[in-house]
Amino acid sequence: MRGRGIRGGDVGEKVGGGLGLREGEMKIVFRQLQNAYVHLLQNPFYSPDEHSPPTGRGGKKITSRRFAEDVRRIGETWRPGAGIN
Repeated sequence: MRGRGIRGGDVGEKVGGGLGLREGEMKIVFRQLQNAYVHLLQNPFYSPDEHSPPTGRGGKKITSRRFAEDVRRIGETWRPGAGIN
């Protein structure tokens, strides 16, 4: 969220820390992130096992340009109270 200001006076369900974010607004963001990840998993050249080994100590960094661009777009276009394009 990079320290963006949030306008005050929002009424409704709040999500963590009293930031004035409604649960429904956050669900939109997480749904878009999930869609981007599912598209990554559908890539036949991506091996999820390389990126989350059974040891749980982390694996390789995800280097997919498309996934990175999707996540960047989601982060840059989302604003509290607005949908995602």
